[in-house]
Amino acid sequence: MPLSRRGWVLALPLLLLPRTAHAADAVAAQALFDEAKQLMADGRYTAACPKFAESQQADPGLGTQFHLADCWQHVGRVASAWALFREVESQARTRGETGRERVAHDRAAALEPFLPKLVILPRQGDTAAGMTIRRDGVDVGREQWGVEVPVDPGAHDVAVYAPGKQPWGTGVEVPMEGKVVTVDVPPLSTLPNAVPVAGATPWHPPPPAAMPPASGAGTAATATLAPPGTGATSMMPGIPGETPVVEHPGGVQRAIGWFFVGAGVVGLGAGGYFASQWLSYRNQSDPLCPGNLCTPAGAQLRDNSTSQGVAALIAGGGGAISLIVGAALVVTAPAPRVVPTPAARLQVVPIVDAHRGGLGLQGAW
Repeated sequence: MPLSRRGWVLALPLLLLPRTAHAADAVAAQALFDEAKQLMADGRYTAACPKFAESQQADPGLGTQFHLADCWQHVGRVASAWALFREVESQARTRGETGRERVAHDRAAALEPFLPKLVILPRQGDTAAGMTIRRDGVDVGREQWGVEVPVDPGAHDVAVYAPGKQPWGTGVEVPMEGKVVTVDVPPLSTLPNAVPVAGATPWHPPPPAAMPPASGAGTAATATLAPPGTGATSMMPGIPGETPVVEHPGGVQRAIGWFFVGAGVVGLGAGGYFASQWLSYRNQSDPLCPGNLCTPAGAQLRDNSTSQGVAALIAGGGGAISLIVGAALVVTAPAPRVVPTPAARLQVVPIVDAHRGGLGLQGAW
């Protein structure tokens, strides 16, 4: 039965409701995004990250995701930042946005040497069906047991449950700079009077606790069952306040050093060749130069031998010097490091809005 004019008037707001709600989410997301960018410009990364996260939740965008990864890197959540940069790289590749894909790839690659990892290793015999392991209140799948999983540096809680067993838990502090921390789960103690009863309700571990806020402070406790989720990611050890930034100050020096090393190897090889020629001409001239009185042919061989000897000295000596200089440059080149703030420089940086992006110049002081 067709709707009357009055019926269409009543139904129209219902038809427009989803689109209106989405538009409101997009407006709120853009406002949060703009405010978070301003907070980052002021150096207030801890306050900016939750706003980027809320903006991404309200209206997902690749630009917002990139900025959230950048913000997480500045507050020390390197594993979270690395995972998001990889996700941005994958989505940009799918969309054919090669510029954004390259920038995200480079940012993720720069973080990889600094990714801390956590290994949860149950003892043999405690991997029976029904065993549950949680890290920071989130279930850890069996495929991750014994695997080096990247985690953010700071305090983390590990809790283990199994039917008829005494729960076990520990707190662990994961340092920065690519360290691997292993949590050995001991054999769980059997609970008293833990006798299975036919037809009893299946056992389930307690529900996960709420995830901690990114800026919370956790306390590590060993060999006691800490409530899951009480630990939180901390700032980088030894750096007060805001922001670790990855820098590679020795890249150019190291590249020049390896160039000199390669040139030195080539020079030594050439010197060895010329030395063998010098010796060959010298041996050929000896029968033709008795008592150093040479025949014309012997004199020519002696001249060739002298020329090859001079070339051997020049090539070999230059190669040795080049090898020493190159090795010194490589050894003394500064290693990649994480610093609290970037040094003064002018650099090409991505300019990303909630739904668009590009490249620009940025000065840092």
